[in-house]
Amino acid sequence: MMRALNATAALVVAMTAGAGAASIAIALQPRQAMVKFVKPTEQSVVGGGCRLNEKKTTFGAAFPSTPDMKKPYLAFSIGPDTLMAKESHASMAPYHGAATYTDVLMSGNGGSAFAGLGTVKVSADGKSGSFAMNDGSASGTWDCGVAPQ
Repeated sequence: MMRALNATAALVVAMTAGAGAASIAIALQPRQAMVKFVKPTEQSVVGGGCRLNEKKTTFGAAFPSTPDMKKPYLAFSIGPDTLMAKESHASMAPYHGAATYTDVLMSGNGGSAFAGLGTVKVSADGKSGSFAMNDGSASGTWDCGVAPQ
C-alpha cells in the first residue's frame, strides 16, 4: 500500500513540471473517506476509512477514524469479530462483500447521537454503500475512499 502511495506521489511530482499539471495531480490523488448523513440532519464528514480483519470476515468502518463524540461521526462493524456483537444481539454473520447486512451494530452523531442496530448495504465496488438505523433515527451513505484490504 505504501509503495503504491509513494509511486503515485512520484508520478504527481513528475507531472507537475508540465503544463496543465495541476488538473492531472488532482485527478491522481486518492479519494477521501466520507459519510453523508440524510438523517438526523443533512451533513457530511470527511476522513476515516474501512478495514478488514486478517481472516477477511469482519469489516469495520469509522468516519472520521478518531471520532469526537460531540461532532458528526459514524462507526459500524460487520462480522463475527465485532466488539459487543453478542451482548447487543447484533448479527455475527461473516462479511462476504457486496450485500445487505441487517442487525449491524453502529453508532454515530449526525446532528444528534444514535447507537444500536441498523442495516448496512455494501455496494458492488466493496468500498461504499448506505446505512440506516432500525429505529429510523439516522441514515445516509458512506464511502471508504479506497477498497479495504
